[in-house]
Amino acid sequence: MEFQSKLNKIQDLTHPKQWPLVRQTYLDLVLAKMWKTVEAISIAPLEKTILLAHEPHTPADRRLVIVPIHQATSLSTAGISELFDTLIDAKLTNDGKELR
Repeated sequence: MEFQSKLNKIQDLTHPKQWPLVRQTYLDLVLAKMWKTVEAISIAPLEKTILLAHEPHTPADRRLVIVPIHQATSLSTAGISELFDTLIDAKLTNDGKELR
C-alpha cells in the first residue's frame, strides 16, 4: 500500500483531536526509524488509536504496542494500570498469539 494511502487510512481511524499526535508518532516510526511494519488500531474504550509496530531485526512475533500520549498529559500509576487493563481487555492478537 502506498505511504499516503496508509496515512489516510490511519487518519480515518483516529479521532480528529488525536490525529496530529498519532500522525507524528507514525511518521517518526516509519520515516525516522525506518520501521516497515506499523499498523494502527482504534481502541474504543480508550478513545485512542494505538500503533502496533515491529522493530527491525527482531522476531516477527515481538511487536510493540505504542500508545501516543501528549507530553503534557499527567500520568499516574493508577492511570497507567487502567490503560494496560483496557489493552488486555481489547484482546489484541499477533497472528493468533497474544502480543508480548
